[in-house]
Amino acid sequence: MKSNAAMKLAYLDQLNPRIATDPEHVLDSIKKAVDDGDVSHKEIAQATGYAASTVSQILNDKYGADTADFKQAATRFWLSWISKNTILELQSVKDINVGLDLIWKRRRMGLIIGDNGRGKTFGAFDYWRRHQDHTVYLILDATFRLHDLLARIAVSLNLYQRVEDVKGPNGWLKGEIIRHLQREQRLIIIDEADRLKPSFLEVLQTIRGDIEGRCAVAFIGTTNLEGILRDPKRNLRYVDTRISVRIRVQEMSDADILSIVKQFPHDLDRSEIRKLREWANDDSANRAGIRGVFDLMTLAYDFMLSADSSRIDEEHIRNAQAMM
Repeated sequence: MKSNAAMKLAYLDQLNPRIATDPEHVLDSIKKAVDDGDVSHKEIAQATGYAASTVSQILNDKYGADTADFKQAATRFWLSWISKNTILELQSVKDINVGLDLIWKRRRMGLIIGDNGRGKTFGAFDYWRRHQDHTVYLILDATFRLHDLLARIAVSLNLYQRVEDVKGPNGWLKGEIIRHLQREQRLIIIDEADRLKPSFLEVLQTIRGDIEGRCAVAFIGTTNLEGILRDPKRNLRYVDTRISVRIRVQEMSDADILSIVKQFPHDLDRSEIRKLREWANDDSANRAGIRGVFDLMTLAYDFMLSADSSRIDEEHIRNAQAMM
């Protein structure tokens, strides 16, 4: 069994809905967690309603019947498990949850922005996990077309099983999405929204505008996104004026750093925690924010073991920083 810190680090990359909800990836991840001793067949059986022996057969590719229902149940279990074992009590996570809840309750368009590494995806994932009944979550790829965006929304709304199944012109697809949202209210969260082309932003505003009061849209990105919306050359003022909720995710605080550090055995005092916070928030050094602090503490833990110590001290931190 891993230590609490090692477990959190090992599953940190699972905090990505695109990864965490892919059925095949879910089964692979659960199997690895079982092999590593972090999860038992009994736990999975209790959460999914399947017998432990059946769980074992499915995970070992020895089950002859259809596994579609199990995969759905396993996905719900996995989302719950990784969130309990990886979500940290960070202020940014709390702020993002409050912001998304406000956007949803007002049925508005909202903007959540902050520098990289501030916990935006962590917070959005945590909200989406707990509110899947009314939330659609998309993380945008580096390159995509408008049809790809509409198709992914349609799949997330369960209008289609796979993106590859979505056919037809964009206008027709947009209409289908609007008709569905008129029947079922949803909050559409779009992460990495900096990658949206101006024309895509207008389409999303059109979708929300046609069903005002029944749909909310939250854009999550860096401060560049706000600049794009307010750039007069891009002619997006109409979209910008419709954004009524704006949340700016702040730098990591001493309390945020401590919530990560306390996952490891340490003897760091307040002054040393403050130095860690300054290190993590140094944009010029391109720290990786939350993940960067985890990586640093993990490396410091290795130095602690090499020194035959039982707790991480300031010297272990300095040695780890020198290696990063």
